[in-house]
Amino acid sequence: MWALATALLFLAPDTLNDSLKAKLEEIYQVATQWGVGENKEKVPEARKELASYGKVALDFLFSEKIKTLKTLDLRAILAVVKANREEATPYLLDALENENDTIRRAALWLCAKVKDSAAVPTLLDLLAQEKRPRMIARILYTLGEIRDTVAVSRILPYLHHEDEKVRVRAASALRNMPLPRLLETYGEMLRAPNMQIRMQAVQAISRLPGDVIPEILAHLERETGFQSARLWIRALAEMFRRQSGDSLEPWKPQCRKALFPYLEASEPVVRAYTVQALAAIGGESVRRRLQDLYETEDHPLVRTVLEEALHTPSSTP
Repeated sequence: MWALATALLFLAPDTLNDSLKAKLEEIYQVATQWGVGENKEKVPEARKELASYGKVALDFLFSEKIKTLKTLDLRAILAVVKANREEATPYLLDALENENDTIRRAALWLCAKVKDSAAVPTLLDLLAQEKRPRMIARILYTLGEIRDTVAVSRILPYLHHEDEKVRVRAASALRNMPLPRLLETYGEMLRAPNMQIRMQAVQAISRLPGDVIPEILAHLERETGFQSARLWIRALAEMFRRQSGDSLEPWKPQCRKALFPYLEASEPVVRAYTVQALAAIGGESVRRRLQDLYETEDHPLVRTVLEEALHTPSSTP
């Protein structure tokens, strides 16, 4: 491979261009196949070989092949971009500003996959200029995958966009950039009509550091609707499940005290989420309260959750 690449450098300019392009095309055709069966080893090797040509491969791909939305083609290009991160950035930025929508969409996908923060200023410029909801949603998705919090203030207004897909993408982007200062925003998202947005808020809250727990409990105490209350509780459950170790240990007593009353909530779903949250927090006092509840609880959902929390075999035939 390297011998061929070196030999090509000594060819006449016109021959070099044609010969090298033909070689890269040959490798590309293998690199864009399904990596299964007899191609299981061939395809990864072809992508690796293509990437080894560095800037030459990038010139070839971004001039000849980038106008595609085919998954296998994009995966081959992605392999080259990943292997040549610094050299690839200018190519990605140029592609993002291309007038052709297919090229721009391909570049957005690639930027999302490599999480290239150097693309953020260009992406924010595109976001400000773009009027089409579908393309706005794609830009928001890419920003969310890159996860650079410098974009947060520019993403927030899109939570109130008229297009639902845009609102969902804005929410998913914010989920990937959890910040304590956004807790009020997450609270608003928990009350959104769209379930996807509500779930994005739950995920974002669950990724926040433990020192925000007192604020979470304050929000929970102020909630009057059972739907929002149960989602704050669910977020706490996922927080304690997600963040292992002793990082949340200082807040466990405060959480137990705040959650115990919800075991008597009139809504079964609230009781179920409370059981899950308390089980994730743990402690002997929790086990005693859950055992007491199990003796009196008659709702099937809550009993199932209790059985899981207490590791009690179900009595249901």
